[in-house]
Amino acid sequence: VSVSFRDSFKINGRNPDLLLEQIAFKCRKAFKNLFFQVDKTGQILSLLSFHEVQDKWLEIKEKLRMEYSGNEFEDYVHAMDLVIANEQAFLEKIKKDVFINQFFYPIYDEAFFNFKRKTKESVRFFGINYNIDMLLEIKNKGMRNADSNLILSKAIDTETYENTKMPVASYKAKYALNEKMEILHISGEFENHNRRYAFRIKESGTKF
Repeated sequence: VSVSFRDSFKINGRNPDLLLEQIAFKCRKAFKNLFFQVDKTGQILSLLSFHEVQDKWLEIKEKLRMEYSGNEFEDYVHAMDLVIANEQAFLEKIKKDVFINQFFYPIYDEAFFNFKRKTKESVRFFGINYNIDMLLEIKNKGMRNADSNLILSKAIDTETYENTKMPVASYKAKYALNEKMEILHISGEFENHNRRYAFRIKESGTKF
């Protein structure tokens, strides 16, 4: 499966403005296009484009050093170097990445027993792992929209969520599925410390 992450990440409706967010966003372009091997359930087995990620990271790192300097920047680059140097470590980090996690979330196992279902998600926000209760719901009672897409929503289960213990004040995402029940794209947003982050993920192709 090939997954492409476009430049459609916004914070409070604008491009990242804080220095560390800008650096993180630009560093992330090293793995803008990823090719995964997955099993029949859609779970990630391996990253087929690991060496391409390494090559892209070296290119991006040199360009960033022309824009930024200082301890904060060097610490971030060093952390990226350590992870990208090891294929297995990088794969494990990627599996828990909040955006990758959305695409490979087991919606087919969890969502289609009923129009509404509660489940628990293991996700990584800002370097920390959390287990969050989520509510999955197929919108419009399973009827397709004008584009013939089925819409599945995923949001934090507010009945059990303790936002005082979590870094995320709110979270919601929508999956658009075509007539073959394939994910076309995922759009969503979450809020952290009064900053609202919006994202959009699309599948760029599938290889078997």
